Amino acid sequence: MGWRPIHEAHAIERVRIIAEFSSPLTTKLLNRCAQKLYESAESLGFDTKERVLGNAAPGFSISINGLGPNAPDLTGYVMKRHSGGAFAEELGFRENSFGYVTTEYSRWQNFESRLRDVLFPALFEAAQYTDIAVLRLEYWDRFKFEGIPAQADARALFSALDGAIPLSSIEGRALWHSHAGWFEEFSGTPYLINRNLDANDFQDTDGAVKRCVSVYTLVEARLAGQDIGETEITRHLSEMHRRSVLLFGSSILQEVRAQIGLKLEAYENG
Repeated sequence: MGWRPIHEAHAIERVRIIAEFSSPLTTKLLNRCAQKLYESAESLGFDTKERVLGNAAPGFSISINGLGPNAPDLTGYVMKRHSGGAFAEELGFRENSFGYVTTEYSRWQNFESRLRDVLFPALFEAAQYTDIAVLRLEYWDRFKFEGIPAQADARALFSALDGAIPLSSIEGRALWHSHAGWFEEFSGTPYLINRNLDANDFQDTDGAVKRCVSVYTLVEARLAGQDIGETEITRHLSEMHRRSVLLFGSSILQEVRAQIGLKLEAYENG
């Protein structure tokens, strides 16, 4: 009984990184950055690929079908991999942004290694011709309560909660949400920090209704006006990861951190 992470070793459901440009890439430059990776999709482990709207919002791709002869040019590139019939990762290149998302996160070193194979070659090349305005790192973690939803007391999971939320909700008798955001600074660069907690009910694989709490953490570097390249990008990502872990880890109780093997002291001093 009690709260459990969705995986045995960690609670991470999804991780996404997005780089947004200060001005759109030309189609020629987009092709130069992405085409070789797109043509090598299978060797990189992706099982599907498609061309998409080049100016679509960053995130999961939107397939365009049946638009007829006046359909907009599909200048963007998207590659996906599935595992056991389920979505596992996606890589996307569009005029306004490049991005990567995975549902199979294990540890930062493995994630960064995958970025070096599939995202960084195109991103580092694009950074030579246009400014990166925003670099965003997002984590979705989830815990589920093994018991009656109305008894899912969030105080057994989190170290502190918004005092405006009624105690009856915190104790599990109603759903609740808590969203917070603020700015910090790293080496003169503004970082937007978000931490959102959302309690919801869902139907588990056995058909039973369960309570879960999702923890969304965002660290977003505001880089407009800075001339950054490969070294600066990797330095910011390392710091963004460190800040994300501290944000998530300080939100949950020490015994929950122990359950998933998270040691905050390893991240506290940079």
